Amino acid sequence: MSELFLEKEEVIKLTKYKYSAYQKKWLAKRNIPFWEDREGGPVIMRAYFLNTENTSISAEDKPNFGAL
Repeated sequence: MSELFLEKEEVIKLTKYKYSAYQKKWLAKRNIPFWEDREGGPVIMRAYFLNTENTSISAEDKPNFGAL
């Protein structure tokens, strides 16, 4: 494929599974987004693992339980 997506060998290294059915179960259990290629194998965007944005929740995003 390209540098945008993980190579098949990288998916095997990540999941420790060779077969796509097990790989997809592993990925789904960990909420890692993927879609299937024509052969049924998982396609994972490399950017998912390279995302370095601060993902902490700000005070504005937190619920105000005092208002209840």
